[in-house]
Amino acid sequence: MWLLLACSEEDPAGTDPVDTAPVDTGEAVVFDTEVDVIVVGTGPAGTAAAVTAAEAGATVVVFERDDEPGWGMRLGGLALGVDTRWQADAGVSDSVEGAVAEWADITGAVASQGVIDFLTHSAENLEWIEARGPTIEGPLAEIDAGSVPRIHSLGHEDDPYPTFTAHVTLDTRVSVEVTAPVVVDGEVVGVHWRDLVTGDEGATGARAVVIATGGFVRNRDRVNEVRPDLADRDVVYEANLGSDGGGLPFLD
Repeated sequence: MWLLLACSEEDPAGTDPVDTAPVDTGEAVVFDTEVDVIVVGTGPAGTAAAVTAAEAGATVVVFERDDEPGWGMRLGGLALGVDTRWQADAGVSDSVEGAVAEWADITGAVASQGVIDFLTHSAENLEWIEARGPTIEGPLAEIDAGSVPRIHSLGHEDDPYPTFTAHVTLDTRVSVEVTAPVVVDGEVVGVHWRDLVTGDEGATGARAVVIATGGFVRNRDRVNEVRPDLADRDVVYEANLGSDGGGLPFLD
């Protein structure tokens, strides 16, 4: 049985997450700014979250510890889609029911309700992406995804992050690592951060914090504590080499 996660194939030395405890001093924390939403990570999930929030009118700060945003989108770039217009243009006939029926053959696991929901909305998800700048190509017959081609390529822009975010206003901070949540009266009200270039430290407040750092399966023991059903599965890694599970201590 295989579990596909957006992580890295390698395990660079020194990337094990450092345990950090939530900071709840009982005193007011001085924030450099306060916004509606903080997003940590600029891979596909984090970027989509930031764009969605900004489109809804929220003020958004995005933190990325790398020196450039969007590496997860550059190194991934493939998405499964069912019954899409790109398939239709290529003469491929497909359906959600067909993909669900084949899911066990494709992945080794029977399609759960979450998988069915994903397959049901996969075509509109690709339309949503293309409407925001990146191009969609496909389907790719050379990549096995069942009896018909279902894997689509998300264009190959040199720098997809600014393409995807050009129509919204985001405060994107690179080379800044989020170290711990700010917790007041049991509620997460922001994040503590450290500038990896200058060494400066600070805190930013928010009504909501989205952790999209990726690489959580790096620490299998910690993942298996909350998902013991995954313990006996083999793991296939892909995408960003920097996805090392650094967000796990924050989530703990």
